[in-house]
Amino acid sequence: PLGATKALYGYASAGSQMAYHVLDVAGTVVTPSGIVNGEAGANGQQVSLGVLTSTRVLAAYSGGGAGPRAVIVTISGSVPAPGVNLLPTTTGDTVSIVGLTTTKALIANSGTSGFMNARIIEKSE
Repeated sequence: PLGATKALYGYASAGSQMAYHVLDVAGTVVTPSGIVNGEAGANGQQVSLGVLTSTRVLAAYSGGGAGPRAVIVTISGSVPAPGVNLLPTTTGDTVSIVGLTTTKALIANSGTSGFMNARIIEKSE
């Protein structure tokens, strides 16, 4: 959730492109924003979202052959705007993320040979 009346929803759309909606909630009615596409060909499997602030979310997802990916999604009103990948090229998938502060998040993913990779991503506004 981005507050009492907003949430961000991220998923892989047709063609394996990441897609985002901001969900506005009024009582029991949920209204999605228009779709905003992110990185093409990213597969967007196992999407995990870590809230940094009410207007910034770190979206992490397995990128298929490209390995795990992470982008800052900035929300203006009800419009999500995904940024560029923040992770170095790596292998693995199964991504999990948690926001730690307004500028830091912890991301973990499976690596090669069954090992786990974990890193702190820090991105100021």
